[in-house]
Parts: sequence; C-alpha cells; structure tokens
Amino acid sequence: MIEIKRYIKRTIRIALLILGFGVVVAGYLKVFPEILYKNKFHVDNYTIYSNNYIDSSIVYIIDTATILLENNLIDRQNHKFDVLISNFYPLFWAHTFLNKKPTGASEFVTNNIYIANGVIENNYCYNFEDKKKEIKGRSLHSVIAHESVHIIIRKELGTLKYLRILKKSNWKVEGFCEWIAFNNIPIERQIILEIIRSDSYVNNPYDRYKLYRALVDYLIRTEEYTFIDLMTSDDNFEFVINKYATQ
Repeated sequence: MIEIKRYIKRTIRIALLILGFGVVVAGYLKVFPEILYKNKFHVDNYTIYSNNYIDSSIVYIIDTATILLENNLIDRQNHKFDVLISNFYPLFWAHTFLNKKPTGASEFVTNNIYIANGVIENNYCYNFEDKKKEIKGRSLHSVIAHESVHIIIRKELGTLKYLRILKKSNWKVEGFCEWIAFNNIPIERQIILEIIRSDSYVNNPYDRYKLYRALVDYLIRTEEYTFIDLMTSDDNFEFVINKYATQ
C-alpha cells in the first residue's frame, strides 16, 4: 500500500513537471514566435518572418501597405510590426488558437501579425479552406494593412476598450480596418446596394466586409465622423444600413 502511494505521488510529480515544462515552452514560443522561422527581412516599420524564401517583392508589398496606412485619422508612425507568414495550419493555430481559419490575424499579447498562407512573389495570401472548396484570396499588402490597423486601434484605445467595442460594434472595427486597407480602391455603391438587397453579407464574409467598409466610409465622409466618433458613437448596424441605402 505504501509503495502504491509513493508510486502515485511520483507519477503526479512527473506529470506536473511535464505540464510545467510544457507551459513554459508554450509561453516562450508565444512571446518569441520568431524562433520558429528561419528567414527574416526588415522593411520600414515591419519585420517579416517566414520559413520560405523572402524575395525582394516584399519591399513593394510593405511600401504599399505603408502608403495605405498614411491616413489622417490614425497615426502609424510610432508603431512597429512583426509579420509572421505561417504557411502551415498547425503553426498558424499554435500562434492564434483560431479554428475559423482566417487569412490573417493579429495576436493580442504580442501584437504580432500572422498570415495563414502567403505567396510573397505574387503579393497574394489565402486561408486554410477545405481543398474541395473554392479558395478565395486577397492581396498580401491589404491583409497586412488590415491587421496593422487592428493593432493601432488596440494601442490607441487600450485593449479593454477595444474588446468592448469589438463585442458591441464589430462591424465598425472591421469596417475601419477594411476602409484603410482598401482606401486606394473606390467603393461601388451599386454592388453594395445589391449586397444589402440580397442579404448576401449574412453568410458571405467577403460581401460582409465590403458592406462594413462602405458603412464606415459613409459615416466618415458623409456624417463627418472622426476616428473617436466612429469608435465611441452608439450606432445601430441596421439603422446605418438603412441610412446608407436611402441616401
């Protein structure tokens, strides 16, 4: 009986040691994920990490993202960004713990930007959709710009306030990020009206983000919202849709 108790205690100690070691390793990799990547490239305020070769196309990509961020509603000057291109779902998941498989994500603890799959030479990225489904991608520079705005918003407002706004008015946060990331491309009103009429934004994330962007553009350009107005005003999503559709 005594031997059994000793065995149980020893087993528990070993299990706790293994668990503790795992927590330490996971925490270290969370704070210093770049050790999992063999290639590194620095451009402007960005440091890019990838296990694939990083060619000179990344300079154009970052330059384009930087130009998109040059907006008088936000200030990117004091922010630095690490972009890690995973190209491997378990690695992307280990960084983000996201099962919804987005194209990109910004992590709350480190403010790193993670790209699911990136093809630098083609300025293209996409998510980890089922191979049987149609893969829809977007430009790498737009995703980097989008996720950069998330980080800037969090730093400007503070994480708790950001989370409250995200929970209450996610469409404003995502719409503003899209508004910055695509501010070089005109919004086609007829396409947005068709998205509203068909309700395609309910199940189609691509249409949903187009609509979010258009609504934010309306509030900024027509209602003359500042960044703070946009993030703190108590706007009802359906009400703003109706105002946009009937303007």
